[in-house]
Amino acid sequence: MPSHTLSKPISDRSEPPPLKRRRCRSIRVQLATRAAFAILLVLLALWVGSDFLTALAWAAVIAITTWPVYIRFATLISDHRSPVSASLLFTLLTGLVLHFCRASP
Repeated sequence: MPSHTLSKPISDRSEPPPLKRRRCRSIRVQLATRAAFAILLVLLALWVGSDFLTALAWAAVIAITTWPVYIRFATLISDHRSPVSASLLFTLLTGLVLHFCRASP
């Protein structure tokens, strides 16, 4: 009579073989190592980028506040020139305005 897995007692099936147990531990170790490496990489990126966060925040504020003006400007310019020229001209004008309006040291 062949030996089937159903004919084994339940107590024999409750504990996995040593090979599967090692495989589960190695997968857990790999996942923990990957998670630690990802966290370390994010922290390193924040540390490197921390000097730029203020400039990025101001850039976002300027972009959001000038969007309605840009839409009007683009509709005036795009009829006569290419769509790229509207964004280029608006960026140059915004840069000039910010350059000349900044507080003098």
